[in-house]
This record gives sequence, structure tokens and C-alpha cells, in this order.
Amino acid sequence: MLRDAKRDLNRALKHSPKDYQVMYFRGILNFSLHYFYDAITDFETVIEKSEETNAKYYLARGRCYACLSMFKEAITDLSIAINLNKDLLDVRQDLITIILGLSQQRKVCVPDRRHRARLHGLPEADRTRAGKLHISHH
Repeated sequence: MLRDAKRDLNRALKHSPKDYQVMYFRGILNFSLHYFYDAITDFETVIEKSEETNAKYYLARGRCYACLSMFKEAITDLSIAINLNKDLLDVRQDLITIILGLSQQRKVCVPDRRHRARLHGLPEADRTRAGKLHISHH
């Protein structure tokens, strides 16, 4: 199902390669499929070329970096996201999780709570459960 959605997004981008909202959604889909490098590429393009500066772009790319244990980049992007939107409480929790993971030599992956819940069709009340942070020992 997710792979079909990615195929459809790829098709849409062939027809409208400058539709950065579609590219952002493909990045979210790549993240959900654990294609973190592909997701980062999509988010980098959106950040660089979109006329809109949006915290969600940095948030999404920062979470990809965290999943790849690229903590410096993750912290940079999550910090930018907070500076762009002070109401992002989830990001503050993500930063704390990354810092704790670093201090305890753990691998950290911070999923995108909202989009993951939407992709899986979960109701609003279940988003918290869907978005729990994943921490594993190395």
C-alpha cells in the first residue's frame, strides 16, 4: 500500500517536478518506509527550493538524521524547527531523547508522530501511541 502511494507520488512529480508539497509528502512516505536517505534528499530539495520556510521540513529531515545516528545534523535541524515554530513541543522531546541517547551510547530513532498516524489511518486519540520514540541499545 505505501509502495503504491510512493509510485503515485513519483508519477505526480514527473508531471510537476516543482510541486514541493508533493515532494515533502514523498519524503514523509520514504521516512515511513525507512528509506531515510531518500527522505533526506526529498526534504533537502524542499528546504532549498521551496519558497516557503516551514518548521515541518526541518523537523522531518532532523528525524531522518536521528534515525541514521547523524546526531549533529539532527540537533541542528530540530533546533531550526523550534526557532521557526516555538509551539513544537514534540521537537523538544525529540531533542531530549537524542541527547539522552548520545549520553548513553544508544541508537535513537524519532518517528514523525502526526504523519505516521495519518499514513496508518489511526484516529487522533491513537497518535500518541503511534508516535512513541524508539531507543535501542547498540
